[in-house]
Amino acid sequence: MTRQPRIGLGIRSADLEIGRAGEQVQATEQQVVAQVRVIYFQTVALEAARATAASQVRVAEEVVRLARKGVAEGTSLPAGQAEAESRLSRARADAANLEKDIQDGHEQLNVLMGEPLEKRFQLASRLPSLEVLNLEDARARAASNRPEIREARLRLQQADLAIRSERLEWIPDIRLTVTHFGFLNFGNLAPNQFAIAGLSLTWEPWDWGRKNRAAQVALQRREQARLALSQAEAQAGLEVCRAWREWEKAQRDLDTARQEAASGAESLRVARQRYEQQTALLRTVLEAQAAWESAGQREARAAAAVGAAWSDLQLAMGAQL
Repeated sequence: MTRQPRIGLGIRSADLEIGRAGEQVQATEQQVVAQVRVIYFQTVALEAARATAASQVRVAEEVVRLARKGVAEGTSLPAGQAEAESRLSRARADAANLEKDIQDGHEQLNVLMGEPLEKRFQLASRLPSLEVLNLEDARARAASNRPEIREARLRLQQADLAIRSERLEWIPDIRLTVTHFGFLNFGNLAPNQFAIAGLSLTWEPWDWGRKNRAAQVALQRREQARLALSQAEAQAGLEVCRAWREWEKAQRDLDTARQEAASGAESLRVARQRYEQQTALLRTVLEAQAAWESAGQREARAAAAVGAAWSDLQLAMGAQL
């Protein structure tokens, strides 16, 4: 009779263990989703850089034309023409490598999503809007959604149940037994139905400190579970703060890179125009071309960094699928 509460506590503890296993599965799923997000937005950034790469090839071809014309007219040196041609080769190679990277990105997405390698998806060119408005909202979202925090809470509940179970060990075991016997064809000389009821009590008053030690161990495990929960919450908050700052930094870097790319394009346009009017040297055009190409590469990297930072922030907040 007195073992029923202990059995109930054992069932509840088993249910919590199932819940912990589910949280571990959820954590693994979130890791896979985070990988998909990072590769997805890296591929999006690469596809956006495809237009920039094509523009760089066209500009490099135009600079080569101007350099050859200048050498033929005697206004430019052959070294300038050679540098312009090498930049054209580099631009074409970068465009070809970019196509290879895009192909790799699509194949990695297909592997992670369990799709055939040759399947192609239409990728969105913009990041989804952020669901939270400030850092405090992001930390609150992480505290409620991170699987490891929920698992730590379940582990703390299991520790509480273990303490209750150990305390029930001090209660004597009381057993109620009812036995019934029935005899067929026994005759009428004696009763053919017998019923026996009994009540027994088992108690161990002297256990030489075993129950006390078991209770102390349960209390220590509960304290460990509480500290683990506090550590998980602090770690989640730290990761959210770090991811939030990285996301803000990536956005600032992208804005700066876009401004530099626009400024570099304008400087290159002016340098080409001045060279055609014979008021600037070919070296000025080549330098402006190099600065513009570098700005375009920084813009592509910054766009990919924004996608990666957004994905890391979603993972830190424990965003659902």
